[in-house]
This record gives sequence, C-alpha cells and structure tokens, in this order.
Amino acid sequence: MHDVTLSESLELLREELLEVSSRDRLELLAEIGAELPTVDPADIAGFERVIECQSPVFFDVALTPEARIRLRISVPPGAPMTRGFAAALVQGVDGLEPDALLGLPEDLPSVLGLSDLVSPLRRSGMVSLQARAKRQLLERIVAAARS
Repeated sequence: MHDVTLSESLELLREELLEVSSRDRLELLAEIGAELPTVDPADIAGFERVIECQSPVFFDVALTPEARIRLRISVPPGAPMTRGFAAALVQGVDGLEPDALLGLPEDLPSVLGLSDLVSPLRRSGMVSLQARAKRQLLERIVAAARS
C-alpha cells in the first residue's frame, strides 16, 4: 500500500507494473513508451531540455484556457525506459487539473516500481523530468494569474 495520490491512469499503471515480474515490467514500460505522442520537431526548439537525462529529452508544460495541463515530451526511440516513463507521465496528467502533476510524489519512478529496474542515473533523469515539469507548471500558473 502506498500513501500517495495518483491519477486514475497512473494508479492503474502502478498496479499493473507491480503485478508482473521485473523482466515483464521492463517490457511493459517499453510498450508504454511506444505510445508517447510524437512532438513536431519545430516545437521542440521552444521546449526545455532535461540535462540530467543521458538522452536528449525535451518537454513543455502549458495550461489550456480551461486551466488543464498540456504536457508534451520528446524522448528518442533509443531510450525505451525513459520513453516509457515519459509516456506514463503524459498519460497520467495531460488534460487534468494542475494538482494531478503537482501532487505527484517526488520519486514517481519508485512508486511505479522502477527503482531496482533502471540505473540510478536513468532514475535520476526521470525524477528530474518530473521535478522540472512541476516547476514549469508552477511558472505557467503564476504567469496566468498575472495576466
């Protein structure tokens, strides 16, 4: 049992990941990564880079006029575990209210059962992606409040 609040889709994913063996968990994460929506390369120029990631990972968090999260992440296909985490994050918070992202535990990869499956460096990149997305969302909220 965990004492964190996850969106319905992230909670379902967490349960699914924790039900399977470590090997199957990695395969499932790679499958999820294949579902990461494609980002127009022209848009990536305006995205923030996650420098803690070994692969070139870029993201952007926006607020829709309805104050919903619009999260876009670009991860190369050669980084399947990071793509899987990014896809889970997008599926888990995109289109929801800001609290869906802001309320995530600081180490979501651990909550999803990934700590022992990915290298510490890769996990650090995942945690950094999540933290940077939270920070960027807070910046967007402040900017929207000033307008």
